[in-house]
Amino acid sequence: LVALNDIPTDLDIVPGTHRAVAVIRGTSELALLDLPAALDDPESITTIALGDEPAGQAELTPDATRALVFTSAIERKAITVVDLEARTFVTHPLRKGVRAVVIAPDGQNAIIFHTKIAGEPVPGEPEDDFIAKSHAYSLFEIGSGYSKIETVDAEPGEFAFGESGDRFYLVLSDEAKDVRQVEIVHLDSFRTQFLRLGSHPEHVGTIPNEGAPKVYVSQKYPVGRMTFIDETTGQVRTVTGFELNSLIE
Repeated sequence: LVALNDIPTDLDIVPGTHRAVAVIRGTSELALLDLPAALDDPESITTIALGDEPAGQAELTPDATRALVFTSAIERKAITVVDLEARTFVTHPLRKGVRAVVIAPDGQNAIIFHTKIAGEPVPGEPEDDFIAKSHAYSLFEIGSGYSKIETVDAEPGEFAFGESGDRFYLVLSDEAKDVRQVEIVHLDSFRTQFLRLGSHPEHVGTIPNEGAPKVYVSQKYPVGRMTFIDETTGQVRTVTGFELNSLIE
């Protein structure tokens, strides 16, 4: 039993170590626990007080030196970057509330998925209203706090990082709006592009291949459809009909 100041709302184990990071919403702090020492010696627990900044969840960078702290319990348009070694933090403003956070494999950037208020965005309305009613995600540079918001026409679906880690692939699908595409995000420049698909995407993932890594996007289609993106050349190839044999009785 580990004694903390309040009930933790999130707990992350640092891979390959005996350290855990707990987020305590009630007191707005992080607790750093080295196990098993924290079980017997409460004095070994280090806390980082975040003051007035709300805390509910945290995502750790791969090297576990920083934590991105946020809350999805309230509409808070900000994210806090905590330096776990220096025990300091900086809060950065965002254009929308935070629903979830994913950190890139290199630990330098993150993708922030946003909340959305009711209603559909209307072209020409005030920008803040348009953004508030839009599905969106932000590209976030952890070191500087710079962020770039991207509004999209459907709720973000599955995602995958490319083999090199500098590209992010996100599927968007809405049958009512005929949205069927994959967003390709270049994390080294925050440049985005999209690839419209022949049918609605379901899953996305990577295919390790030395020298020629590929990303696949499986789609809803009666006889099967899969699109492959060559990460090196950008070439796109779609294969259709590979499930025809399953229709034979």
